[in-house]
Amino acid sequence: TGSMATILIESFIRSGALLPDQITITNRTISKAHNLAARYPGLQVCAAISEVASACDILFICVKPLEFKRVIDELIPVDRPEMITVSITSPVLIEHLENSLKSKIAKVIPSITNYVCSGASICMYGSRMEENDRLMLEQLLKPISRPIHIAEKYTRMTSDLSSCGPAFIAFFMQKWVDAAVEMIGIDREEASRLGSEMLLGTGKLLTEGSMSL
Repeated sequence: TGSMATILIESFIRSGALLPDQITITNRTISKAHNLAARYPGLQVCAAISEVASACDILFICVKPLEFKRVIDELIPVDRPEMITVSITSPVLIEHLENSLKSKIAKVIPSITNYVCSGASICMYGSRMEENDRLMLEQLLKPISRPIHIAEKYTRMTSDLSSCGPAFIAFFMQKWVDAAVEMIGIDREEASRLGSEMLLGTGKLLTEGSMSL
């Protein structure tokens, strides 16, 4: 339950995609998992990832690349062919996971925008993921994002657009607001509100209206 895992959990619950008692979690620092469970009564906490895997149909692995070997080693004894294992770690290849595990493998790159049930989820699928598996996973993601299927070779650039993009855009907007405050003396809060509403409206025009890039 790192920061992105927490975003996913909270987004699934707040959007109604899942109830707390449908989610089982663990963390290397188990107190963090218990703190999250205290905020969402019904959320189940396990001491080890092997316990989580035994209790679920879809397993999200939300760890840094250097922690992956430890997680995979813990998973192997309880891994099963019918389970869907989802990695959100961009550099870890689907091929590597398929060679290590016998479950169905998917890779999903979420975005901080999913916290407000917006933005995209970049989806990639292994060879064992059948059409009904893809549909089930995407149905889970749809309440918090727009699932977009890409080829894994495009992971780096697409994740920069979807996941890193908000930070770049926010930095640009901050500099624009700074310039407005310095040049004309407008109240910073007013300028920030104008910029934020402009970004929101532009996003809606691009995704729902007649504007195109």
